[in-house]
Amino acid sequence: AIETALHSSVMILTGGPGTGKTTVIRGLVEVYAELHGLSLDPQEYAKKKETFPIVLAAPTGRAAKRMSESTGLPAMTIHRLLGFNGLEKEEETEREVEGKLIIIDEMSMVDTWLAHQLLKALADDAQLLFVGDQDQLPPVGPGQVLRDMLDSGKVPVVELTEIYRQ
Repeated sequence: AIETALHSSVMILTGGPGTGKTTVIRGLVEVYAELHGLSLDPQEYAKKKETFPIVLAAPTGRAAKRMSESTGLPAMTIHRLLGFNGLEKEEETEREVEGKLIIIDEMSMVDTWLAHQLLKALADDAQLLFVGDQDQLPPVGPGQVLRDMLDSGKVPVVELTEIYRQ
């Protein structure tokens, strides 16, 4: 999973509960930082007034908190990442997400509108990892982005099947 993610501009990591998705996220972050000579200390970037190159986000605050706890890095909701305040219109303004490695967890909960806002905010050279369980909660809004991407066969997918959490 880590090797495929490193060699893909976009990848989907999927699997049921306890199959190791969080462990793969942590491993990918560490290997990516090592390969690119990056520090995993966000404070170093803040001192230099630079953007931290690894962005971790999820559709809910709870999922973002879990990502942060498992990696030791800052994570946030997708809405916060995009600077949304709840007053957005359907035809949202342009926003830009800085970062070289973008990891979005709980992708099964992301609807079409939010996925569109996120994707158009990313730089062309960003690497993107979508993480989610296709059998988890669908989004509240319209569309099933993760399911559609999986069904398309156009995005590399690594599915974790062995359950480790017991």
